[in-house]
Amino acid sequence: MNRMNYILPLVLAMQCLIVSVYAQTLQTTTEYRVVAYKSGDLSVSSTSNTVENILYFDLHIPNTFTPNGDELNDTFGPIGGRLSSYSMLIFNKWGQLLYETDDIDSPWDGTYEGEVVQSDSYVYKIFATGTKQGVVSKIGTVTVLL
Repeated sequence: MNRMNYILPLVLAMQCLIVSVYAQTLQTTTEYRVVAYKSGDLSVSSTSNTVENILYFDLHIPNTFTPNGDELNDTFGPIGGRLSSYSMLIFNKWGQLLYETDDIDSPWDGTYEGEVVQSDSYVYKIFATGTKQGVVSKIGTVTVLL
């Protein structure tokens, strides 16, 4: 946790307020309180309401990948976290299902029946549920470049 102090002028009280700020990247939903003390007197304080920080899931979907075996950008799938459920379907332009998974750690490798598909655009349907929100569905295209 990184702590920073700020001095803010209090116009009405004609005093200065020193604010300690804790900068932190939160990885889980958490609750926290803000407490203010008068300088030099820790018995006088003001407490804010407790605030719940709800971290919604992330879902970033690339638009192109290159399943050519060079180990760079060889698979397609969303990048995300904080999911309670997930599914992805991949279709060709005729609507034929080429790939299906419910494991976010199992991206599509660009193959169908053991063969690499041709360079083209493919339709994906992704359904994801976050731990603190409902289902989100994404439909789009991904381009395979060989």
